[in-house]
Amino acid sequence: MANTIEYGQGAVNNTIGWGQGAKVGSSFSNTLSTRFDGVDDFVDITSTGLSLGNDWSVSAWINTNDKSLDGAVFRGWFSTGGFNTATKFKFSVRSDNGYVAVWEGNGQVIVGNSNIVDNNWHNVIVTKTASEISLFVDGTQQSTVSNSETWSFDDIYLGAGGRSTGVTNAGMWNGAIDEVSVFNTTLSQSDVTAIYNSGVPASLDTYNPLLWYRMGDSDTFPILTDNGSEGNNGTMTNMTSGNIVSDVPT
Repeated sequence: MANTIEYGQGAVNNTIGWGQGAKVGSSFSNTLSTRFDGVDDFVDITSTGLSLGNDWSVSAWINTNDKSLDGAVFRGWFSTGGFNTATKFKFSVRSDNGYVAVWEGNGQVIVGNSNIVDNNWHNVIVTKTASEISLFVDGTQQSTVSNSETWSFDDIYLGAGGRSTGVTNAGMWNGAIDEVSVFNTTLSQSDVTAIYNSGVPASLDTYNPLLWYRMGDSDTFPILTDNGSEGNNGTMTNMTSGNIVSDVPT
């Protein structure tokens, strides 16, 4: 068929239409998340060996109505050793007020200012520069503090907080987690706003994540595929395929 220009019709079979743009399909669809029981469920992402340096970011969507456990969403160890290693980075929801907090080792680095334990979905983003660390909830910056340390993650766990090998205690996440990602750049405020996207997750391809777990979408139990550049898949532990649920931010 010869190229034609048609009035009032989009581009079809090499035609150029006036009044309607060419339709481009999107492969991104968010229909599933992973739910954790707050007892012994976690996702094991070991031997990542991420040398993040001074500039990095972590993002996740979370949903819980339980603030009794100091539940951790994301925990990264500074050195290989799994749950028994004391030096770590994590962000969790505090049991005293339901605020998001970021921890280094056993000390709190930064804390948010709003209770998000309300059985609704929230996007949490932590960003790091050479001089400070910032916390964003639902696209809004809640706090910033000075921090000039260089960070690296050798082992990462999702849903595991104050857990030692073979022992269950405070710190396990009770709720759902979706779209977890790690970047080796400091996301800007405009990036954070776009990722929050008025409460609906969108594709993260533009931001070139090192790690990106869809938490159910395009995954096959018990493996959560890393859609980032590192290719470090996660293993759902003490869980079943029923932990992948059709409850997502909308």
